[in-house]
Amino acid sequence: MTGQPFQPQRTENQAFSENPWQRWRPRLEALTALLALVPIGLFLAASLGRLGYGFPLEQLEGSMLLAAERVAHGRPIYVRPNFTFIPYMYAPAYYYVSGWAVRLLGPRFLALRLVSLLSTCASMAVIYFFVFLDAPGTRGRRHLAALAGAGLYAAAYPWTREWFDLGRLDSFYILLLLLALLSTRHLHPMLAAVVWTLAFLAKQTIFPVALIMLCVEWKRPRRLLLGVGSFLLMTAVCSRLLDHATHGWFWFYEFIVPHANADLRLRPAVFYVPSQLIAPFGVALLIVGMAWVWTRPSLTGSATRFYLMAGAALIGLCWFLQAHAGATANTPMPAYAILAV
Repeated sequence: MTGQPFQPQRTENQAFSENPWQRWRPRLEALTALLALVPIGLFLAASLGRLGYGFPLEQLEGSMLLAAERVAHGRPIYVRPNFTFIPYMYAPAYYYVSGWAVRLLGPRFLALRLVSLLSTCASMAVIYFFVFLDAPGTRGRRHLAALAGAGLYAAAYPWTREWFDLGRLDSFYILLLLLALLSTRHLHPMLAAVVWTLAFLAKQTIFPVALIMLCVEWKRPRRLLLGVGSFLLMTAVCSRLLDHATHGWFWFYEFIVPHANADLRLRPAVFYVPSQLIAPFGVALLIVGMAWVWTRPSLTGSATRFYLMAGAALIGLCWFLQAHAGATANTPMPAYAILAV
């Protein structure tokens, strides 16, 4: 006997019950998972409901189908404009993928929209995998964060005027862009350069972003030179071969025709941030800011450097394109993808 009063120890269940955060955390995590699944489910329901609609859902879907039919029948897509076919200023990757789909499913909008729908689903899977690899915490909470990222991207569907499943090239391009970012983050620079070249062959405007992201290895000069050098070489060779095969028309449609949309407009440039970023992603941006203040990541860390460069490059590219004549609701899709990550 020591004479000290008896003090019973608190059990684990008592400590749990006295901590409100520990009691509510599982419920909040379950609610977060449910909220992430809702936009994914709504997107799939909406897309599947109009997948087989027999008429264009957007003004250029018919032209995309015509180009895919030409590919399916082995005809060139970069030719002198005539009364039956006028090519658009797009890179060839989506044309050939959709051409294969037309060959399998027939000359219907279903083939093109199915490529876009599958590309969007694959993009959400890449976002899930991207976040899971880099998110901190336990395995379960990494899965939760990854699901939230995929759901956040699906929630952007109405803000793009339902562009995710149209028979246009953008969803396929976003998939290649995310794969290129993932390769840059976790794979060898030469492999990343290959995927960036594929993204360039889907949409040529990604070229400056690819160069910026391949320079993320600036602290390791050998990897930097391998990545940038491989990318420049592959894009130059592909462009030269395509231009030679099309008798100069590839270069004309890819780099000369876009100058017709080079007029800058002040209004969309000014309203880009409030209308295209804050309106759809305001809560997400607030959470990113709170997380930055809470965790105070090191600016010298490779992950911080990568995400800052990716966010600045893609948001800056989208702002630049939005300020030009001809910009449509598909323009901010790369920014939505990186913000979801």
